Amino acid sequence: MNIMRYLASILCKLGISSVAGAALWLQLNRFGLDAWRLLETWMLALAVVYYLSAAINSWFSRKSGQQLRFCPFVQGTILALSGSIIVFWAFCQSGCLPWPGATNEIAFLSLAIVPALALLDWLIFSQKGSWRAFYPWQWLGLIISFCCVLILTADFLPAGNNFKYPYEFLNYELISIPTMLLFAVLVVVIVLIVGYTLVVVDFVLSGELSRHIVLPRIKTIIVEDEGSESEAKSSVPPVAKSSPTDKPKPQQKPTTTSEPTSSSASSKIAEAAKPAKTEPKVVKINPVSAGKLHRCTAKTNSRSRSKIIADIKQQVGKTHSTPHRKTKR
Repeated sequence: MNIMRYLASILCKLGISSVAGAALWLQLNRFGLDAWRLLETWMLALAVVYYLSAAINSWFSRKSGQQLRFCPFVQGTILALSGSIIVFWAFCQSGCLPWPGATNEIAFLSLAIVPALALLDWLIFSQKGSWRAFYPWQWLGLIISFCCVLILTADFLPAGNNFKYPYEFLNYELISIPTMLLFAVLVVVIVLIVGYTLVVVDFVLSGELSRHIVLPRIKTIIVEDEGSESEAKSSVPPVAKSSPTDKPKPQQKPTTTSEPTSSSASSKIAEAAKPAKTEPKVVKINPVSAGKLHRCTAKTNSRSRSKIIADIKQQVGKTHSTPHRKTKR
C-alpha cells in the first residue's frame, strides 16, 4: 500500500508539471514574450519547476523509506498564488472587467486544472504541519514584487504595447494613485485571507490542534435505587443456619477401584514428599517431685509470677537429671 501511494504521489507531481507546462506553452504561443507580464505566467512557470523537482527528489529519496515534504514554502506560494488568481478572476468577471489572457483553453488549464491538482497533491500526499504563521506575508511578497516590476518597466515599453498595464488597477495614470493604492490594499487582503486559510487547514490536518484543546474531565456517578437493592437482596436465597445440636453427617467414602502400579507408586512418592508431623513432647514427672513442687508453690504464693515459673522449670530440670531409684519392699 505504501508503494502504491508513493508511485501515485510521483505521478501526480509529474501530471501537474505536464499540465502547467502545456498551459505555459499555449500562453507563450499566443502572446509571445509579452506573456511574462501576466501573473498566470509566473504561477505556471513556478509550478513546472517545483513539481518536476519534487518528483525527481521523491524518486531519488525512495530508499530512505520516509516521504518528506519538498520545499513547503514554494508549494504554499503556488497554492496561495493560484487561489488568489482565481479570486481576482472571479472579481473581474463579476465587475465585467477585462482579464488579459483568459481565453478558453488557457483559463481552463491555468485557473481550473492546475490549482485543483496542486490542492489535491497537497491534501493527499504532502506532509502537514510545515507551514508557519508568517508564511502568508512572504507569499504576498511575490505578488507585490510582480506589481512593482510591472509599474517600473511600463515606461520602457513601446506605446502601442497592449500589456503595458495588463491589469487596470495598476494604471495609476488613468485611475489616479489613491485609487491604485485602494486596489493594492484589496489585493493584500485577498492574498492574506487565502494564505491564512491554507495555513489554518494545514495546522488542523497536522494533528497539532488536539494538543492545544483541553477537554473537561467528566466523572460518571452510578446511583442505585433502594428498590433495586431490596430486589437484589430478596433474590438471594436465605442460608440455612446450623444449630449446635445438629451433628455433622459422616461423609461417604468413594469406592476406590484398583489402580495400576504406576498410580500407587506415584501416591507413595507424594506421601513421602509430605513433611512429617511433629508430635508434642510429653514430659513425665514423678509423683514425689510433683508433691514437692506443689508444696513449694503453696509457700511462695506471695512471690511474683516470673519467679514461680523459674522455680518450676528448675525443679523439672532436676527430676530429669537424677535417675529414679527403685525402693525395695
